[in-house]
Amino acid sequence: MGAAINFLVGYLAAFIGLIPPGLLNMTAAKIGVKQGRKPALIFSLGVLFVVCIQTGIGLLFARYLERHPEIVAILQKVALGIFLALTFYFFVLAKDSRREVPQGVKRSKTNRFLYGVLLGTLNVLPIPY
Repeated sequence: MGAAINFLVGYLAAFIGLIPPGLLNMTAAKIGVKQGRKPALIFSLGVLFVVCIQTGIGLLFARYLERHPEIVAILQKVALGIFLALTFYFFVLAKDSRREVPQGVKRSKTNRFLYGVLLGTLNVLPIPY
């Protein structure tokens, strides 16, 4: 029973993390406007499938990290190093590489579920929630 409650609370937190306009919501809206409601719902079901899996993974990590606080301290130091390196890169080393967007690119209208699964998998932000 406790695992079910943890899953529901984790899923609710992940859902709240996905509510603000972002990659997945805007893509679903774009599909809904251009292709209709049914493809947008199929895309959303693909995203929902991945969010459920990510919620379970997030719960497993949370349980593990709760039992091992020394790992949390190590992860904080590693994250600080990564963010400092990224800050240095983007402020000092990165160059402006704007490119022209190609016109007339055709996209497949099939497999919206797999498209939702793919974008949901690439969008790993719900895992920390």
